[in-house]
Amino acid sequence: MGLARKIVFIHCITGIKLFVIALLVIIFSISVKAQTPQKQSVDANQATRAIPMPTGGCVYQWEVIDGQEIGFPILSGNNDVPAFTAKNNTGKTITAHIRVKPSSADGFAYIPNNTSNNVTVVSTVTKNIVTHVNVDAQPYGVAVSPDGRYVYTVSTKDIGGHVNPGVVSVIETTGNTVVGRYTVGENAAAIAVNPNGKQAYVVNETTATISVLDLTSYGTVITSINIGQPYGIGVSTDGTRLYVATKGGQLFVIDTSNNQIIDQIPISLVYTPPSLVVSPDGAMVYIAQQGATNLGVVDVAARTEKQVSVGAMSPFAMALTPEGDKLYVSTSSGVTILNTADNSIKKLIPLPGQHYGVSVSPDGKLVFVVCQNPNSLEVISTMTDDLDPSSPINNDMDGALSVGNFIVGDAGCNTFPVTYTIEVKPPPGINNPGDAVSLSTHYGTSLTAQTISVGGANLKGPVTVIAPAHFEVSTDDITFKDVVTIGTDGDITAKEIFVRLKATAPVGTYHENVELTSPGAVTVEVPAEGTVLKTQLNIAADNKIKFFGDPLPVLTVAYTGFVNGEGPAQLTRQPVVTTTAAATSPLGEYPITASDAASSNYIFTYVSGKLKIVNGDISTPNAFTPNGDGINDTWEIKNLNLYANCTVEVLNRYGQRVYYTNGYPEPWSGTFNGQTLPTGTYYYIIRAKPGLKPLTGPISIIR
Repeated sequence: MGLARKIVFIHCITGIKLFVIALLVIIFSISVKAQTPQKQSVDANQATRAIPMPTGGCVYQWEVIDGQEIGFPILSGNNDVPAFTAKNNTGKTITAHIRVKPSSADGFAYIPNNTSNNVTVVSTVTKNIVTHVNVDAQPYGVAVSPDGRYVYTVSTKDIGGHVNPGVVSVIETTGNTVVGRYTVGENAAAIAVNPNGKQAYVVNETTATISVLDLTSYGTVITSINIGQPYGIGVSTDGTRLYVATKGGQLFVIDTSNNQIIDQIPISLVYTPPSLVVSPDGAMVYIAQQGATNLGVVDVAARTEKQVSVGAMSPFAMALTPEGDKLYVSTSSGVTILNTADNSIKKLIPLPGQHYGVSVSPDGKLVFVVCQNPNSLEVISTMTDDLDPSSPINNDMDGALSVGNFIVGDAGCNTFPVTYTIEVKPPPGINNPGDAVSLSTHYGTSLTAQTISVGGANLKGPVTVIAPAHFEVSTDDITFKDVVTIGTDGDITAKEIFVRLKATAPVGTYHENVELTSPGAVTVEVPAEGTVLKTQLNIAADNKIKFFGDPLPVLTVAYTGFVNGEGPAQLTRQPVVTTTAAATSPLGEYPITASDAASSNYIFTYVSGKLKIVNGDISTPNAFTPNGDGINDTWEIKNLNLYANCTVEVLNRYGQRVYYTNGYPEPWSGTFNGQTLPTGTYYYIIRAKPGLKPLTGPISIIR
């Protein structure tokens, strides 16, 4: 909208109507901003949030800066960027940037005049002076609100000594009138506006402070940050960081969420830094050095600085293109154009007089340079980096001194491009664990485990490793379980997981899968092949003894090799035990054999036993000599060991019992209660088994 039409429109409405309309415009602008996600972070294959096209008095256009691979839709016209499904097949996070910027250079330049104490308004379309706006004494710094509706100028308010409190004047661009003021510190100079449009920051050189202004409430100073000798000031494009260069050689980094200093980066500055600009991506900070021939260029992440030549004396004001690829620096000779990729000088443009302000138009096509002696507004085309045909714009400015951005787009038009960031993380993914597992063991045995490599990237939780039914897993090859987990979330470094067959897995061949799961990630299955072989079980027939004429004893077996706490009950068929002897078989030894057992988990080895048929006659010696000479020291009773339940009792001549045993596992040595019995004759009673007559008689101990 041209200025003439604006003036006619303003004069056609009453003051009350103007106030109401302005209020509605501000509310609408705030509403639109609140709905605009300037930075998003999503996972691959998730939907982004829509980004609305800014509204206002100019035409905007979209531009994809980088990250096209995330799947940006086709961007055209005044359409919003719709929500779309983000892509990321790279395996690492992609940070994409999309920018919206005005498509024309329509607007106005607001140029503070340090001598005449006013601001000259120049149409960037007609190149004519529109008006002058009176402000407080000695305006110096200038900044523009993100929506282009307000211009903020900083006045030291004292021509002589710069000791009085400074004043920030608020100019409403729709009517070019001062609508508010803030009182700040002494010798106030540069100003920077947060891209959120809610705060501004003013350098107070003498009081060594930064005033933080509340732009939603005229006159309200939120706080004052103490910083020694501050000069240059700038805000990152995302509004989260404030940078302040001091003459003492420090670049202060301030968190704008709480106005706290979070870093101090040493710089080699020895001259006054009148201006400071931040690259669009926030990676670099450029610091002018009035009186030198260099700029300080600070890599914020690396916390390092290097000096870059501008090819002329006294770099004063600076402005970056919207893309950040070129830096325009006003010097005592004119303007130096730097390529920011390598900080090389692209071009030197000589200009008459002194040069105290540089700004780039919202669409990035023109650069405006404020000059003194003669007073003029020089115009440079960024396409050719030559003076524009309309340059210079002669005017009646007086002592123009414009540190900061002084270009406003057409009514309601953002004064600089807005960059939106979409961070797309790769989908949560579990790494390929490698080859399949192939194992073999015998039933009841856990042999050496095999390993798989388990890890992942961009995970939302730990990786859970689930063993199939006949396998088990471990993180240390010591403790095995059905399920183990590794990591927490994010990128999980690959770790060896041990896999083995369970000792309890029945005999058979298994084709199963170890499952790897994590929230949001595709489940990975690792083939696990296993073979369990039968385990050897030994079945030995027990040896037996029977007396001639007695029935055959019950034939039994002993087992060696059961596993997993099992026993004969787990056999599917018990062994058959036989002998060739019969109840009437004569004295001698006969084989006992076991066979025909069955089990799904065991293979059998059979061991034969013997059946011994004896007459069972007991032969009892009537004396023994327990004198320790190794001959006849004990009472040896032949065949008594055949009678497992026999009893043996010995009495002295007084009828007292001096020896008794149930069974005769060891021959008697002639002692009683551990004491040696004296030489003499004793009386014995042997009961071999029920039904047989006891054997009795004397037994002599001879020493």
